[in-house]
Amino acid sequence: MRKTIILLILILTIPSILALDYIVDVNSPTHINVYEGETNIENFVSAVITNNGDYCDITCSYTTSFNTHSNEELEVAKAGGKGTFKIKVDAEGIKGIASYILTITCERKVNYINCWPSSDSNASQNSFTFLWNGDGVCTTDNEKCIAYGGFLYDSSCDCSSDKECRPDSSREIDSKGCATYCGNGIAETTYETCSNCPKDVGKCNLKDCISGSECEGKYCIHEFCWDKPWREEDNFCDVSEGENCKNSNDCVCNNDELCSNGICEKIKSSEDEINQAVKKGVQDTLKTSENRQKIISYVSMGLIILVLLGYILFKRIKLDRSKSKSTKKTTKKKK
Repeated sequence: MRKTIILLILILTIPSILALDYIVDVNSPTHINVYEGETNIENFVSAVITNNGDYCDITCSYTTSFNTHSNEELEVAKAGGKGTFKIKVDAEGIKGIASYILTITCERKVNYINCWPSSDSNASQNSFTFLWNGDGVCTTDNEKCIAYGGFLYDSSCDCSSDKECRPDSSREIDSKGCATYCGNGIAETTYETCSNCPKDVGKCNLKDCISGSECEGKYCIHEFCWDKPWREEDNFCDVSEGENCKNSNDCVCNNDELCSNGICEKIKSSEDEINQAVKKGVQDTLKTSENRQKIISYVSMGLIILVLLGYILFKRIKLDRSKSKSTKKTTKKKK
């Protein structure tokens, strides 16, 4: 009987004599995507506790060198029971490296029969990296192209060549605080026109130019900007650029021409018109010849008449002279 009682006492007291048997597995990532200075960060680091004791449940808690700790104890059942802590950490350290000590403390859950008070602690060194000012990554929630309004400056947030650091710009501002501007060589019709930003958009129509690249319309027509290869009513007929008598008043045809599909062509007569013209020409020529012949005939007759009149007059004068001489001779004989 005495031996049985002693054996029973030994069975009941053995669990209390044995040390706590548990394992702590810490899951700490090498990098946590948080910015320096953030505290009480949860859901990244965890610790899984496995109770390998066969007789007693245990309760555990944790503390860290960040001065974070568990808000309540974690109860882990005996014989392989598991429990998980979500460890709170801080993004504090030098150049983005946080080093900390995690201490897990476990105690038997006492029943004063076979589980008597006993405790044990397990400490481990852990670390992780975090985002920080100077890490070469532009963390736009904390960093900008210039320090303002609680944001820090980081060179990784410098603007691209087509933007300037203008967090107060009236244009759309990107996550770095950068905005486009007049003069970046990009035509942005949302903000720019040929009037307020000819550097990017180009000069407006009818502004003086040397090259089409200066103009919004991409054409420089006789030293004036335009939006087509030719300009109507500029007193130039630019046939090589597509301007013609059909689409522009600058290319009006001559009086003896007609515009046919944009080309000025001489007026063509029909066969009847040609025959009539030839006939009329012949008739006009004949009529002209007849008129000339009549004139010649009239002139010839006139000349003949003049000659005859002259001849008659000459004879008459000669006859009168002869009569005068005869009269004088008769008078002398009478005396």
